[in-house]
Amino acid sequence: MEGDALPQKVFDRHSTLKGCQIINYRTDEAMKWLLLVGISAQQQRVVGAMQLYSVDRNVSQPIEGHAAAFVPFTVEGNKLPSNIFAFSVRNQTGGKLHIIEVGAPAEGNSNFTKKTVDVFFPAEAPNDFPVAMQASKEHGLLYMITKYGYIHLYDIETGTCIYMNRISGDTIFVTAPHEASNGIVGVNRKGQVLSVSIDETTLSATLPTN
Repeated sequence: MEGDALPQKVFDRHSTLKGCQIINYRTDEAMKWLLLVGISAQQQRVVGAMQLYSVDRNVSQPIEGHAAAFVPFTVEGNKLPSNIFAFSVRNQTGGKLHIIEVGAPAEGNSNFTKKTVDVFFPAEAPNDFPVAMQASKEHGLLYMITKYGYIHLYDIETGTCIYMNRISGDTIFVTAPHEASNGIVGVNRKGQVLSVSIDETTLSATLPTN
């Protein structure tokens, strides 16, 4: 919004988000794909509900999920980036991370192959779940933060988890990209500001070469 511009209604909230606390709103870079994220308490667990909306198609898709991010990512062999949508969920059957391409591939591009991988949650954190996700275009990585302060780093192309650690003993309730470091910053309930970024030397040493 700029100047005296008023808010404009874009879509109606999906019925699956009824009774949810809305915790996030995300868009892709072109603002052609919009995402609303909510949570609700059900059967002694926190259930995540998402609404993925296509501006061009004027269609919404309900998704079970807690945290998500959009990121342009260029697949090896393609000249143009794919519009990647990643989202994570923890339900009664366990945790999952899904990495997919939304919209039609750019002309001349091969399709991005959908990835679905398990997300590990420690036994001492039975009620933990994803609360935030950010993406690094520079490194092709996803940063996922959980309620109990764990961070997971995933390679976008393969879905491989390359790092996991606990960075806060308190809930991290907001995150944002940190462009200067190609990492992320977050704030926990104590008001501490946390910064996470990649040691490029270490990262390069762990990645396979062709």
